[in-house]
Amino acid sequence: GLCLYSPRLDRSKNPVRALKFCKEFTKRFIFHQFDPTLTNTGDKCDPRRQMFSESKEQQNLTLIFASLEGKMTTLYRYLKEGVNFDFPDYDGRTAIHLAVCGGKVNVVKFLVEKAKVQINPKDRWDCTPMDDAVKYNHTDVITYLKEHGGKTGAEL
Repeated sequence: GLCLYSPRLDRSKNPVRALKFCKEFTKRFIFHQFDPTLTNTGDKCDPRRQMFSESKEQQNLTLIFASLEGKMTTLYRYLKEGVNFDFPDYDGRTAIHLAVCGGKVNVVKFLVEKAKVQINPKDRWDCTPMDDAVKYNHTDVITYLKEHGGKTGAEL
């Protein structure tokens, strides 16, 4: 949050200089998730974004751990940046594999419905996300995957 003190008030009892500051501040920076960042013409900057460019490997690692830990803000940011959510790690595991292992049904729904990931990618052991859901007994994830065409590696 931000606290501003300005003793002069307008008719609505709002601090005049604080309002002026906030208007100028929002002209220069993007802080709200609904600000038009995709159509940004360069006149506003997003201080939440890192100023260095991540390698594909670093993005993939961050994406996979965000899926495991349920970090939706990171997932939405990567979706807006156009990151490939089906990009596998060195074991052939993708974000949906890790989200299933963590039992994060909200992340699985996001990956399937928003990021449009493959529902049955196989890792190097020929296991699909459904295999992981069964292994860890995540019944709500199993139900969701079945409803969306999820299969075990043996069924494919």
